[in-house]
Amino acid sequence: MARVRGLLAGRALLLLGGVPRPEAAEKLRSAFDLTALHWPLTSEVKPTLATIEPWIARTDVAAVVLLIRWIRHALNDVDALCTRHDKPLVRATGGYNPARVADALLEQCGRRLGEPRPPG
Repeated sequence: MARVRGLLAGRALLLLGGVPRPEAAEKLRSAFDLTALHWPLTSEVKPTLATIEPWIARTDVAAVVLLIRWIRHALNDVDALCTRHDKPLVRATGGYNPARVADALLEQCGRRLGEPRPPG
């Protein structure tokens, strides 16, 4: 987790999916030394990409974490928005535990966040 903390300290993350949980958000914010963890409530009935795009477009957001377990099918197209706004997208399958999110971030977009390439 220290590697992710080094990459994200002073930046913000956007979580999409599920119901925002303040205590879980604070654990993630603290674990990665984030300035903010944005976790907007998305409509369970009919989430729209138009309501999510302003969150993705925020200049403080370093990456977007899609909580696969708790998304609606309408959010499957969020990758196009991330591409449009040049934000790495992480598909987190293991929930929002900081260690699992850290693993997903490193595996899926570590280099894009500034992780150096391994030697050799």
